[in-house]
Amino acid sequence: MSVDADRLVTRREAPEQLETLESSIRAALTTPLDFPPLEQAVIPGDRIVIALDADTPAADRILAAIWDVLALRDVEPDDVLVLQPRSSHPGAPADPRSALTRNVASRISWQIHDPDEAEGGQYLATSSSGERVYLAAELIEADW
Repeated sequence: MSVDADRLVTRREAPEQLETLESSIRAALTTPLDFPPLEQAVIPGDRIVIALDADTPAADRILAAIWDVLALRDVEPDDVLVLQPRSSHPGAPADPRSALTRNVASRISWQIHDPDEAEGGQYLATSSSGERVYLAAELIEADW
């Protein structure tokens, strides 16, 4: 499609192509926005909850990259929980631990959160508009 230059209001460039997904994930973990690198943010013994959307693309590769950093900090897999909301799609969601070694995957917990359950959340705060905000208890109780 072509548009006359005098009628063009704005032009948006496409974002730069990623070198590789893994390098982009690692860059996000080592240089996050307004936060220290993951490697500096955790210590052994921390209870860590990784919240992933049910439809996160490449969740297994993201989790594997996160685990690589956590393992360098001597975090135990038993101290890690992957928390996902129930999916709006029928069927069981893909296990995000599938890219981990069998030993690590079996020790990292994976839980599907259902906010409609009686114990579906704990009070966090009230928004500026007066709405009460609830989160999964695991997120509130986590160290990181």
